Amino acid sequence: MVEKLVEKTGPEVQLESAAQTKGERTRERILDFAYESIVQKGFAATSIEELVEAAGITKSGFFYHFRDKNDMARQLFDRFPAETSRSSTRSNSAPTTSATTRCKASSSS
Repeated sequence: MVEKLVEKTGPEVQLESAAQTKGERTRERILDFAYESIVQKGFAATSIEELVEAAGITKSGFFYHFRDKNDMARQLFDRFPAETSRSSTRSNSAPTTSATTRCKASSSS
C-alpha cells in the first residue's frame, strides 16, 4: 500500500530533450513574434520595441538573447532549414520558396 502512495505522489519525470528552459521558451516566443511581424511588414518596419512588447519582456531581455536585430534575423533564418526539411519529408508537394528568400524579399520592399 505504501508503494502505491509513493507511486501516485511521486513527481513526473520529463525527458531532458523535450524540456525547454524559460530562456529557451522566451527566445522562441520572440522569434515567433519576429517572424509574424517580418512577414506582415518587412524586416525594416519591424522594431525591437514592438517585439519586446509583444513578448512581454524588457528591452534588456531582448539583448540578453540577441546581440542586435540582425543577430535575431540570423537566428530566425537558422531556425527554418530544420523546420522546412521536417515538413518536406512529411509531404511530397511542389517545392516552395525558402524562408530566407521570403524574409529577404519582404525586407527589401
